[in-house]
Amino acid sequence: GGLLSVVMPEAAVLSVLEETGFADRVTVAAVNSPAATVVSGTPEDLDAFEAALSKRRILRWRVPATADFAAHSPRVEPIQPELTRELARIRPAAGQIAFYSTAYGRWLSGAELDAGYWYANVREQVRFADAVAELARSGHRTFLEVSAQPVLTGSITETVQEADLPTPVVSGTVTREAAGGAGLLASFAGVHVQGVVLDWRAVLGGRGTRVDLPTYAFQHRRFWLKPLAETAVGSTEDNELWSAVEDGDVSRLADALALDAGRAGDLLPALASWRRRERADSAATDWRYRITWSAVPDPDAAVLAGTWLAVVPAGSGHADEQINALRSRGAEVSVLEIGPDDLERGHLAARLTAAVAQADAAGIAGVLSFASFASFNNEQTPGPDGVPTGLAATLTLVQALGDADITAPLWTITQGAVSAAAGDPVADPFQAQTWGLGRVVGLEAPERWGGLIDLPAHLDDRIAARLCGVLAGLGEDQVAVRESGLFARRLARAPHNTVKRTWTPSGTVLVTGGTGALGRHVARWLAARGAERIVLASRSGTTAFSAAALATELAAAGASTEIAICDVTRRSELAALLDRTAVAGPPLTAVFHLAGVSQTTQVADTTVADLAEVAAAKTVGARLLDELTTGLGLDLQAFVLFSSAAATWGGAQQPGFAAANAHLDALAEAR
Repeated sequence: GGLLSVVMPEAAVLSVLEETGFADRVTVAAVNSPAATVVSGTPEDLDAFEAALSKRRILRWRVPATADFAAHSPRVEPIQPELTRELARIRPAAGQIAFYSTAYGRWLSGAELDAGYWYANVREQVRFADAVAELARSGHRTFLEVSAQPVLTGSITETVQEADLPTPVVSGTVTREAAGGAGLLASFAGVHVQGVVLDWRAVLGGRGTRVDLPTYAFQHRRFWLKPLAETAVGSTEDNELWSAVEDGDVSRLADALALDAGRAGDLLPALASWRRRERADSAATDWRYRITWSAVPDPDAAVLAGTWLAVVPAGSGHADEQINALRSRGAEVSVLEIGPDDLERGHLAARLTAAVAQADAAGIAGVLSFASFASFNNEQTPGPDGVPTGLAATLTLVQALGDADITAPLWTITQGAVSAAAGDPVADPFQAQTWGLGRVVGLEAPERWGGLIDLPAHLDDRIAARLCGVLAGLGEDQVAVRESGLFARRLARAPHNTVKRTWTPSGTVLVTGGTGALGRHVARWLAARGAERIVLASRSGTTAFSAAALATELAAAGASTEIAICDVTRRSELAALLDRTAVAGPPLTAVFHLAGVSQTTQVADTTVADLAEVAAAKTVGARLLDELTTGLGLDLQAFVLFSSAAATWGGAQQPGFAAANAHLDALAEAR
């Protein structure tokens, strides 16, 4: 007999077997991944079937024979009596490691591995892909193929990714080229550097010591965040104690603690565990940051030179005071009013070219944009597509300036888009989207970017002076001008909160985007913490991949689960879902808003339709959840919005995504 590996899904292989007339002679022996199926048959049948596959240009190859019969097929049955008799002497015992059978498709105890099992292991199909998917769904993230040559590592990765689960850590153990101890250690090192915790003392048999990584070979200079102050070096005795713990050296630990070796050996595991947790907490602290606002000294009296172009939405009434402030400090200001027609970039580029030519043949010193205040034809903000008119106008202006080859720095004005100090709330989360977009423009077109300035509702002389000081070259590109002073945006380290707080979900928890990869993770997290009822809302609902399996898994964890079809961008659908949730009970106590789509489009190529696609689930869904839950008077324990680092420091090719997530950040601050 023999085996033939075919690069096709199982269903497709079965279909080809039927079409070619081999279904009664060639059978499926193993399913290794969603696109890797192995068939079994006699050499003659496999030769003929392989020829049929060749005509269809289907990739396949022979599996080296390990037996003279067609394994994992009915052709094994004649040897069942002999095999059962020979294996009857086996006396299985319970093992220390859990075992999942690819033949039975379930967890097995060691006592079940008797003669009957080993016959089934030769006779039945190898449902390897099903086993890997089940292990991944149950939380396993590391897979090691223990074999003389890895052949299934690719199948493992493919299977887990097809199941819409996080990419696992996958490794072989040894290879034909590195079949000894060095190869095994190399494979262990490979998974170690991917974050898998290994007991190196057990691997190395107590030998070996920890060494520091070599230092960087060249001088380097930090341009951004200052490092945390170095932790004070402990006493020699302390260092010796923890060195002994980390090395697992019982003798040295006993000396350091003045204990006998037996007592020190009993203490070693607990001390090592505490040391690992302490180091992990220290590392986590080093990863934590928050946005802060740093007070900046008022600039000296600024004098602005040259001609500035102010882009002002028709009828907005937001620019008069600012323009007068620039003129009073020496600037010539040319005003370009924009209207609905200027949301077409070609039209606006032509108007910009003409305005610059008319203003000053030598060019302009800067562009001051009030486009974020645009609200043409009395349209509400945001518009029906979820994109604020001001955001659409700002994007079009940025693109049109590039099309017109105007390289003067662009400064964008907002009002109430950021919270720069206590008692200074976010007044308009929609204008915060301009800040998200602006940070991406600064990354993609730094040569023509000035910055973002948030102003209060009215200007007095001090505020006007601060505004002009920023424009004159203060050296800051993200600034809030307030009555109390100038504040520059900063990213600062945020020490880990040492007060341990826990939250136990109660009642009903709503998760939008609940059937996606992130939603599944959050749902499992909620179920593990005792949530009574979880409502997973998404546009695909129960038709989402493995939705039923997820509901079953959550139910097994003790959480009543509903998977609902709901477009969170539609007020009527979301309101109906909240009404049904209230009727079904228990009361809604928490909302997790995960719905959204990503983006990989440069600013120059992004359309308003692109902004709408990204904004729909993110910002419209968040706004409706905020309004509806507030309107219903729900006393929520938690209102959680999933944002992105793209909103914090921008993300190249993510202008709409950064803008949408900046809105979520601002909405969270506003609430």
